[in-house]
Amino acid sequence: MDKVFSRDGTAITVQRIGAGHPVVLLGGALCDHWATAELAELLAPNFEVFNVSRRGRGESGDTAPYAVEREQEDLEAVIAEAGGRAHVFAHCTGAVLAFDVALRGDGITKLVAYEPPYILEGSRERLDEKYRSDLAEHIRDDRPGDAVKHFMINAVGFKPDSVGRIEQSEAWPHLVGLAHTLPYDGEIIGDCHVPDRISRITVPTLGVTGEKSPQWQQDSLAEVVSRIPGARAVTLPEADHNLVAASVAPSVIEFFGTDD
Repeated sequence: MDKVFSRDGTAITVQRIGAGHPVVLLGGALCDHWATAELAELLAPNFEVFNVSRRGRGESGDTAPYAVEREQEDLEAVIAEAGGRAHVFAHCTGAVLAFDVALRGDGITKLVAYEPPYILEGSRERLDEKYRSDLAEHIRDDRPGDAVKHFMINAVGFKPDSVGRIEQSEAWPHLVGLAHTLPYDGEIIGDCHVPDRISRITVPTLGVTGEKSPQWQQDSLAEVVSRIPGARAVTLPEADHNLVAASVAPSVIEFFGTDD
């Protein structure tokens, strides 16, 4: 694993594999580089892959106080390490970070955004200050498991019995270990509205959604694609919001491998 140092000195851990045009992988909430490790392996025969553990996750540092701009600088630092220009694949809140970095400079050459978690008016309840304050209270009171449950039920929309099954799975300890970063994702998404500023993005963009994702996520992705000039969308058969590398990799390789 390599380390890239962000502007504030925070060490960001990066799995670096493959050869070719650089591609940066950026995960969403409750994800470190392990969430995109399989995708990295599938892309490595075609690209040099920089698979990121965002700050506070895995072996990456977590310099206080947190600010969304610091995470934007983290992505910019990885792109600089990749030679100054790179394609970016970003999942969930990672896509929100990538949108803003695309507006900050010319380092992103192409962008794949997998279901950025915006919520359209009337499609479902948006995350509010109570959601964020309750989440912060769980973290402050050293109840990371409750924070994960709160996120899964109120942000993702899982039923409590589904969360109960996840709690019994082998993945649960890993998720709990990332719980302290959930407020970061809450700050990134803010009021959940699709921001007007994405209409200024000029980077070639592919939006990705899953055929089995909730309708609100599919509708949100369609709205995002309609706002970004020249963007197009793909719907993955039998897929949902969970990242399945074998499902998404062909679309990513095709999009990043073209010159249009």
